Amino acid sequence: MIHPTHSKKDLCEIIEIYSFYQIEDYHHLKKTELAEALWDQVCQKDFVPAESEYLFVDDITDLREYLRKPCGRQITTNAVRIDVNNRVKNIIFYCRECGYFLTASNYLSVDDVRYDAEFIKNYGDLPSVRRALRLYNNDPKTSQPILPTMTRRVKRREEEKASLKRKNTLTMCFTKGEYILKFD
Repeated sequence: MIHPTHSKKDLCEIIEIYSFYQIEDYHHLKKTELAEALWDQVCQKDFVPAESEYLFVDDITDLREYLRKPCGRQITTNAVRIDVNNRVKNIIFYCRECGYFLTASNYLSVDDVRYDAEFIKNYGDLPSVRRALRLYNNDPKTSQPILPTMTRRVKRREEEKASLKRKNTLTMCFTKGEYILKFD
C-alpha cells in the first residue's frame, strides 16, 4: 500500500512520469482512490524504466519501496509543523528585523539561535527553512554554516532554478578591436 504522506500531486507526477494512463481522470479522483488505483497499476507491472531526474528509481522494486515509505518532504504531525514554523519565524526575525543583535530578538544567546537552526535544518524541503538558514549563515557571529537537508527531488529542482536564473541574466561582452563608424 502507498504511504499516506505522499501527496496527491506526487501521485499524479508518478502517473505522468511512468505513463500509467490506464487510470482515467486521475486528477479528479480523491487521494485515497488515486493511491489505490496507482498501487494496483504498480503491482501489475513487472518493469519500469529507470528514472534519475526526480524520483531516482532504478526498477519496479525501488518504485514500490519508494511508495511504501513515508514521503521525505512531509512533516508528520501538526505539532512539529507549528514548532518548525515558529523557529523559522524567530530566526528570520533575528536576522532581518533585529540585524543579528540578540538584545532586540527573542533569543538570549547565540547558542539558542544555533540550536534552532540545527533543529530546522532537517526540514530543508520547505522554502521558509531554506530562507531562514540562508539568512542565518550570513550572520557574522556564525562560525560554521548550517546547510538544509533536502530530498534529491528538491535539490534537482533548486539546481534547475539556479541554472535558469544564470542563463537568463544579462551579461555584457566586451570585444577588442578596431571599428569604423560612418555617418551619412
